[in-house]
Amino acid sequence: MMTNYVRLRLAAVRELLPAHEIDALLVSGPENRRYLSGFTASDPGWGMLLITAKAALLLTDFRYQAWARQEAQECEVCIHKVDLAETLGEHLKKLEVRRLGFEAANLTYRQHQRLTQAANDAGLEVAWQPLEGLVEGLRQIKTGEELSVMRRALKLTETVMRQVAGELTPGQTERQVAWEIEKRLREGGAEDMAFPPIVAAGPNSARPHHHPGDYAIKNGEPIIIDMGAKIDGYCSDMTRTFILGLADEQFRKIY
Repeated sequence: MMTNYVRLRLAAVRELLPAHEIDALLVSGPENRRYLSGFTASDPGWGMLLITAKAALLLTDFRYQAWARQEAQECEVCIHKVDLAETLGEHLKKLEVRRLGFEAANLTYRQHQRLTQAANDAGLEVAWQPLEGLVEGLRQIKTGEELSVMRRALKLTETVMRQVAGELTPGQTERQVAWEIEKRLREGGAEDMAFPPIVAAGPNSARPHHHPGDYAIKNGEPIIIDMGAKIDGYCSDMTRTFILGLADEQFRKIY
C-alpha cells in the first residue's frame, strides 16, 4: 500500500518541476524524505532524496542500505562514499541536472557550500533554486489512509491521557508521570513520541514547555500534561490541565 502512495507522491512532485523551472528537486528534510520515499530514518544526516522527471535517488551511507532498500522500493538507493556531496555531484552530472531546486528551510548554508563545490568539482555548473513549501503543499492534502492513521494516533493519546489522569496521586513526581506516559504510548503501538511528554505541576505549570523533573504533585495544585503519539510518521498532540482535590478561587478565575 505504501509503495503505491509513494509512487503517486513522486508523480505529483514531477508534475511540479516544470512550473518551478527546475530539472530536479533535492529533498533534505527528514519528514519530506519519508513522505516521498517511505524511508523512515528520522535524522536529517541519514540521507537525501534527488527527484528528476524519470529518476528518484535516495542517497545514504552503507550503514542504512539494507533499511533503505527495504522501505524505499520506489527509489534507487545510492550508497555514498566518504562524502555525500561528492556522490551527489556525480549523479547530478550523470543525470545532466542544470537547474536544481532545494528545500531552503532544510538545507544549511554549509551543506549548500559543500554541495555546490562538489558539483563544480564534477565539472557541472548548477543553478541552485531555493524553494519553500513545495512538498509541504502536497502533504496538506491527506488521503483516507493518512486520516485513519492520524485518528489512531489521537485515539491512543486520548486513552493514555485518561489512564494517566485517573492515576495521578500526591507524591508522584513529574518525571514519573512522564515515564508512565511514554511507556503506555509505546505499549499501545506508538513508534515514537510526537515530542517529549510535558508534565508540569504546581509553579512549573506556568513555564511553557517545561521539562519534567523531580517536583512532586500536591493536592490543590494544577498539573499540565502535554503529550502526543507518533504512528507511521503521523503525530497527535493533546494538552490538558488537571488538579487533585479542590481548586481555589484564584485558579478557577484564571482557568
